[in-house]
Amino acid sequence: MDDEVYQIGDLRDKYPLVDHSPLLSEIASDFHETISLVCHIKDNIEYLDCFSGEEAVTLLAEILGTEDRKVALLTGQILEENGMFHDVVYMHKLMDNKDMFYQMHTLALPLAGANNLDKSNKNKISYPTGVLVNIAQCYSPTCFEDSPCYSYSCPKRRIYEKVVNKKVSLEHIKTTINNTLPLQNTWSTSIGKPYIKKMEKKEIKRQEIIYEFIQTEKEYVEDLFSVKTKIMEPLAEGRVPKIGEEFVRNVFNNIDELYEVNKNFYDNIRELQKRKPILESIGDIVKDFVPNLYCYERYGRSQPRAKHILQIEKNNNKNLNNFFKNAQYKPEFRRLPIESFLARPTTRLGRYPILLKDIIKNTPEGHRDIILLNDALQGIENILKEVNNQAGRATNKLKLEEWSLLLESERKDDISMLRLENPDREFIREGKLELKRYANESQNHSNIPITLVLLDNMLIITKPKVNSIEIYKKPIPLQLLSIIVDENNENGVDMSSKHKRSSKSESQKYYTFTLVHQGVGSYSLQTTVYSDQKSWIECIKKQQSKFKKETITKMIPLITNPGTKIIAANYVSNILFLLATENGVYIQSDNKMKLVLPLSKISHMEVMLQYKLLFIIANKEVYPFNIDLLVNGLYITKPSLRKIKKLCSNVTFIAVGRCDDRDLLCCVKTTSLNSTIKIYAPKGDGLIKLQQNKSLNDSIILYKQFYIPSEARTITFLKKSLCIGCIKGFEVVDINTLTTQSLLSNNSMFDFVLKSDNIPIRMFRTPRQDFLLLYSKVGFYLDKNGNRSRPDIIFRWFGTPTTFAYCPPYIISFEHNSISIWEENSPEVVKQIIPSNSLKLLYENNNQILITEMKNQLQVISILHIAPYQYYG
Repeated sequence: MDDEVYQIGDLRDKYPLVDHSPLLSEIASDFHETISLVCHIKDNIEYLDCFSGEEAVTLLAEILGTEDRKVALLTGQILEENGMFHDVVYMHKLMDNKDMFYQMHTLALPLAGANNLDKSNKNKISYPTGVLVNIAQCYSPTCFEDSPCYSYSCPKRRIYEKVVNKKVSLEHIKTTINNTLPLQNTWSTSIGKPYIKKMEKKEIKRQEIIYEFIQTEKEYVEDLFSVKTKIMEPLAEGRVPKIGEEFVRNVFNNIDELYEVNKNFYDNIRELQKRKPILESIGDIVKDFVPNLYCYERYGRSQPRAKHILQIEKNNNKNLNNFFKNAQYKPEFRRLPIESFLARPTTRLGRYPILLKDIIKNTPEGHRDIILLNDALQGIENILKEVNNQAGRATNKLKLEEWSLLLESERKDDISMLRLENPDREFIREGKLELKRYANESQNHSNIPITLVLLDNMLIITKPKVNSIEIYKKPIPLQLLSIIVDENNENGVDMSSKHKRSSKSESQKYYTFTLVHQGVGSYSLQTTVYSDQKSWIECIKKQQSKFKKETITKMIPLITNPGTKIIAANYVSNILFLLATENGVYIQSDNKMKLVLPLSKISHMEVMLQYKLLFIIANKEVYPFNIDLLVNGLYITKPSLRKIKKLCSNVTFIAVGRCDDRDLLCCVKTTSLNSTIKIYAPKGDGLIKLQQNKSLNDSIILYKQFYIPSEARTITFLKKSLCIGCIKGFEVVDINTLTTQSLLSNNSMFDFVLKSDNIPIRMFRTPRQDFLLLYSKVGFYLDKNGNRSRPDIIFRWFGTPTTFAYCPPYIISFEHNSISIWEENSPEVVKQIIPSNSLKLLYENNNQILITEMKNQLQVISILHIAPYQYYG
């Protein structure tokens, strides 16, 4: 590491020529948009969304277009002093060091107090302002491109003044720049030379570390006392208007308790030190101290929200801000901000294992302290692990609240997909990238700045709009996401920013990766930082790997390239099924297709097996056929077809089922405004007569007819009624009285369905004897009284299903390009996703499912096989 430290006064003429705007705000903007924020660990404490000093200096050098890291370091220190970022423990200035970590100082969003802030200012980012004069273009009009001018300050002269007395050692940097309290002396100087001469080097080292342990504990206790007496107590007494005990409780939490615990520990170990300057053992005291450290768990989990509340109040309360600034100049606060002291408890807890390990390392084998200190070390590490876990959960909750607030005005369907209210929801990462815009999208070919947000279940692309943020396209479920890495990184793409970041070339190098949302589209994202591309890809894949890969269903190909487009299918026995095509009906048996009905323009087919009846819609007309005669080829000739009479005309779809102890055929004629439904039933037992009667129409009677003032889509047969799935909802029709009522009441419990654009698709009766209602966007359960039978369960589909199948305990949704398998009591996680192409459900009944899809431009008919499952619902 370079030991040279720059101060603001050293700016003059220290810059070489750079190819960047001299405006500090533009440098800050580029830095903010490009820096990669990841999780780092320092002193056993996890810090989220931070970057190392080395990364910051490297990026600033790239932004400025210079190879001089000192220039980049100085620029970074200026950004830091202007409040753009800070050391994670608020103690160090920016250093070109991979082990020093920093976080962005962003304006905290008002979560609980959102209404107190002007909405138009909610999402603004405030960058430092100013002009770095010495990297600006020369002001002299006589300064030409190839030579310096008369001006002493002309950048082309590259005049560097010798920096005097700026070379300091790394240790000096750590003590001087960081304004920390150095130890007044060491154990060796305090004990006297006669004692030292009699001791081994390893024991001297051990005593030095113990001495440091005690001295730093003293300083820590003094810091807690200063916070308690100089800040907490005055604020609680109302020294600052509008600030009182509630603020102190929320921000400082249980610092009083920490002070008492650590003061007692320090008093005990200090008393031992007074009695015995050469400490033989400290294991007992340290081990007894560990159980008292559980109070740090409470403090750790409160810290993310405490920092958030503090930042909001400092932004909104000038008096409070001045109070903290005045306190900062008191000797006991050493010009450090209040945030530094709020971070002290967790950093102190993280230092204990480091010090104890050093003491153990220098303790002789067989010494009683080895066992005692190892026990203490294990206890502290367990507490530290829990502190990190709880702080992580608190930060996660805070981030989710923040994004929920940012997206509050977005489409409800998109927000509901995210399930931000789920207590198990996790915020993983966010970062700024650019979305590549293609030439056919807009006249403006510049890239779109976006913020990518990764949750444990979704990836969200957001982009800024006036006074808010919007979700670009739709959230991407991680199970429907694949990533393509562009190995040929692009050069020569115009920057969307107003200036260039590099002087080495006239173009900027991009690192690109493409997100493929299965069945929806693809998005090419770009970054100028290779590590950013790499970390995003690794982070997404790591999260995807956490999904348990189950194989509940598998596709068993049955027919490949049948030679004609398959429209519908239906089983007539365990080994025999019918396939309806555009030019006729085929029988499939022993992997062979045989034409048995040469009828054109077929669109739908249903079977009434008890009566050996097949109903077909051809050219919007319904025709009945006898299955036995069909299978035996008696309809293959045109003369025989002429004897078949149509049963009904202008029919959109048909449905077959059993209601009121009768097998029924429903023929539905729909318009955009209404539907007419004719119900037919076989006459008598029907079977014997149908076998001997060439005109089946004589044995099928019109049983009922009714009208629905909406466009019908589906029909479900219940015990005494029909449930009609219409555009406006499910309508229940009594089969005897033909009275109609809506399945869902106007109760507010159904607002999530009634007040959104939901189209009914299917309804199934479950083994629990309640009903599964499946809409285009949601699914839920209803009991026989019309109330939600499983109120905690709402399915929210990832895409837009065209239809469903129900094979308890699995719900199978079919989209154009995929099949999704859900477990009936687990709405949060899809169990399996099967990619497909041009998918269509041909037939489903219990566990028998036939589908058609396109593979390699060939139509394939497959059986969807469902693995056995022991239902225990």
